[in-house]
Amino acid sequence: MCVIIFALRKNKQYPFIVAANRDEYYNRPTIVADYWPDLPEIIAGRDKQAGGTWLGLSLTGRFAAITNHYEPDSHNRKLQSRGELVSNFLVTNGNLDEYSRQLHQTQKNYNGYGLIFGNFSHLRYQTNRDGQIVDITKGVHGLSNHLLNTPWPRVEEGKRKLLEIAQSEDQLEADQIFEILLDCNASGPNNSEEIISNLDQTINPAQMPIFIRLNDYGTRSSSVILVDRNGMVTFEERTFAPSSRKIVAQRKFEFKVA
Repeated sequence: MCVIIFALRKNKQYPFIVAANRDEYYNRPTIVADYWPDLPEIIAGRDKQAGGTWLGLSLTGRFAAITNHYEPDSHNRKLQSRGELVSNFLVTNGNLDEYSRQLHQTQKNYNGYGLIFGNFSHLRYQTNRDGQIVDITKGVHGLSNHLLNTPWPRVEEGKRKLLEIAQSEDQLEADQIFEILLDCNASGPNNSEEIISNLDQTINPAQMPIFIRLNDYGTRSSSVILVDRNGMVTFEERTFAPSSRKIVAQRKFEFKVA
């Protein structure tokens, strides 16, 4: 139940802003964000189980992030890992149309997903569930475990708060955006202030908060990316203890896109 909120050209200083939470089982092995030893142009966390990632960027200015499409009754464990769709894009040199065609050709190889990919001035959204291919326009957008801008409360609340920050005349700080990602206020009975036993209970994913804390599953990390009008990139990741908002690891990367 990940969530990605992002703003394009809504802030004069930072025309590209991303705020994202990765939600996953606590026992799934993960490497925190870093330069990948085998692909040093990539900066991202890494799923040790399947080798891909949920969100990352490249030193050449490419960006990609993915969420799973929530469909627990039709998950096929034999299909390929969706995380490779992020890393595959980050290391390619092709344009968005070429990658879109590749995604269309391979869409049956993966369980349901929504993928955001592109560069800091041009993003595209594509899903293998309803065939949508969207060139994302100026504004604030959100993706959780359904289609782009599906009005789940966690998406709408994140968009509202990010828009407020982006439109403010005050100096924008990453800490302000991380605060959005710490919101534990659910819209339904599964308020994660009261930790329920596990993800297998009957839940409505649309009612879950931005920051999830269950006993065996929840928000593992938060990521904020800021790209200023001069091409300076700041990428910060904060990793949390299970069922907690306690930070156990914090990483920050800065570079300028040539």
